[in-house]
Amino acid sequence: MSHFRVGEKVSFLYEKGGGKIEEIISSSQVRLSDDDGFDQIYNIADLAKIHGIIEENSIVPSLKDDSISHKKKSNYTILKDKSSIENKDFWELDLHIESLTDNHRGMSNFEIMKIQMNEFKRFYSRAKANQISKIVIIHGVGEGILKNEIRTYLDNQEFIQYHDASYLEYGKGATEVLLNKKW
Repeated sequence: MSHFRVGEKVSFLYEKGGGKIEEIISSSQVRLSDDDGFDQIYNIADLAKIHGIIEENSIVPSLKDDSISHKKKSNYTILKDKSSIENKDFWELDLHIESLTDNHRGMSNFEIMKIQMNEFKRFYSRAKANQISKIVIIHGVGEGILKNEIRTYLDNQEFIQYHDASYLEYGKGATEVLLNKKW
């Protein structure tokens, strides 16, 4: 679960643009100053982090609510690619089931995999639509089934390359995808 903090830069998941968090209103909403300088209230689930300077240590409380089972949570993170000369954005997705649902107890492996793959496909489509040049998918190590499913899906996509993500940053459990902008 990602925590947002005052002073953090964010991007909107469902529209172009972003802003800077000015105030934590509740566990589900923040007030931010958007790219045009307007203060607006946004749902946390509609925002993605852009890692940058944090001005204060105001953390959003946990959003877990055991009374709501299988509640979808947003777990997208937008990062700056420090290795790129042009400093282009890249997105990161954590597919660990704990990041995707509040309560996965009682779910079969098939149900878990279905949720993870659906989330990955939505994320991939959004990255492609936003012309993001690089994404990192954190799938974990396990038995490699999720990794294989993701790579099988990627094998059927055009204008991409993929490989294991940086071992130093992610260990063995992540795939880096380079997206060519020839959509």
